[in-house]
Amino acid sequence: MGEHELILNAKEMRIVEVICPICKAGVIFDAGDDKMRAPSRCPSCATDDPEMYTWLGGYRKWYQAIAASQKQFRFRVPISNG
Repeated sequence: MGEHELILNAKEMRIVEVICPICKAGVIFDAGDDKMRAPSRCPSCATDDPEMYTWLGGYRKWYQAIAASQKQFRFRVPISNG
């Protein structure tokens, strides 16, 4: 019974999924694709969600800065067994 770590390279975190709090549908967003617009509403229930647009736009800027950097950024996520 120990703890393990999941190590994620930030450059591999290009695609995220956002779950709608109303209908629980997922929206897939590719932060590395400039042609993909960040949605401002849920495509399933059409609920307006300007916060989602703001967060995904910010995530795109963060991801593109990380991807352009020469440095390596990693997330260390602890995983406990039990």
